[in-house]
This record gives sequence, structure tokens and C-alpha cells, in this order.
Amino acid sequence: MRKLVQHGICAGFLLAGSQPLLFAQEIQRFGMKGTREIGGSIAFQSWTPVYNGQTGTGFSTLNVAPFIGWFLSDGFELGFNPLGFTANWSGGSSAAAASITAAPSYNFVSDAKSTPFIEGLLGVVLPTSGGSGYSYGGRVGTKTEIAGNTLLNIAAEYLITGSSSNGSGRYGSNIFMVSASLTAWF
Repeated sequence: MRKLVQHGICAGFLLAGSQPLLFAQEIQRFGMKGTREIGGSIAFQSWTPVYNGQTGTGFSTLNVAPFIGWFLSDGFELGFNPLGFTANWSGGSSAAAASITAAPSYNFVSDAKSTPFIEGLLGVVLPTSGGSGYSYGGRVGTKTEIAGNTLLNIAAEYLITGSSSNGSGRYGSNIFMVSASLTAWF
């Protein structure tokens, strides 16, 4: 009887000790397969040129860019800016455009709080004045965990936009920007 109790106690300790191994949940880390990311950025810019002491016409831009992404494998993310919006004002005129952009990226996942990434951009631009255009470019930066599942994204981006709707060649812009945005992952 004593041996049976000893074996029972040993079996109980072994079973209790193996519980974490049997039912352990893998700790979820950013950038692993199945992770989702959602967020975006909003920016306002206003500037006035000055030439030879003369003040020119002011120019303002509002840009809103939501973002969603899914990690299809560890490090590889298929992201989208599903409905970006840009509005420009200058003097008495204004223009606006919506855009849809695919943003596949590779995130260099590590055990650190910061994740460097490189991202391609390819999209369609739909001006409110009619017609359509395109955009393409890239971003490089880092996503840093700042609180729980919240990331601060710091990136440099180069984007080319264009339209050939006027028939005389490309009409658009070349944009270089440094940006900060917030995303959450789950």
C-alpha cells in the first residue's frame, strides 16, 4: 500500500509538472504567421513659398491613410491602404484624390522590441476631377513596440504618382517623406 501511495504521489507531481508543457500556449510575437496589423496615419501640411522677399500663394495638404495587413508567413506581410485620401488647397483652388494601395513588406523579426521592415507600394489613384492614375514606390523603416500590442512606425518613403489623362505625358508628383504612424497588432 505504501508503494502505491508513493507511486501515486510521484505520478501526481509528474502530471502537475507536465501541465505547462501539455497545455502551454505559444507566446504571440509581432511578425509571426497569422498576425494581423491595423492602423494608419493622418498628416496635415501647410507651407508658403517666399521668392526674393515676396510671399507666394500658400499651399496645404491633408492626407489620411488607413492600413491593414496580414502575415502570410513569418516576416512576410501583405498589407493594404484600402482607401487613402489626399486633399490639396492653394489660393482659391483645390483638388482631392482617393487611392487604393497594395503594400507587401518583409519584416525582419527578432526578439527585440524593434522590427525593421522594407515595403513595396503599388496603387491606383482616383482624382475627384475624373480619370485615374497610378502610384508606386517603397518604404523602409522600423516598427517599435511602445505599449502592449501598439507599434510606433518610423519610415522613409519615396512615392511616384502619375496620370496620363491629359494626353501629353506623365502628370503627377515625386514625393519623399519621413513619417511616423501608429498600428496595433493582434
